[in-house]
Amino acid sequence: MPILMSSWVDFIKAEAVLTLGVSGDARALLESGIRKSINTVANFKTGLPAPTVAAVDNYVNYVLTAYDASTDARKLEIVIKE
Repeated sequence: MPILMSSWVDFIKAEAVLTLGVSGDARALLESGIRKSINTVANFKTGLPAPTVAAVDNYVNYVLTAYDASTDARKLEIVIKE
């Protein structure tokens, strides 16, 4: 059982960029966190098929498109949701 997943670190860093003004690219951290999270879940041995690369890319693009069109407050909400 992971105590702190690598995807969570990216999301925490993205939040810090958006709220504390630390240096970094919140959008890139958001994308990295999403991809790491999906990859972790896809590697569980559930017997279910892993998502296709296209499905993952479509989801990531959907989230990033919403992120790009948002206010700073909404960007933070998107990061927190993920």
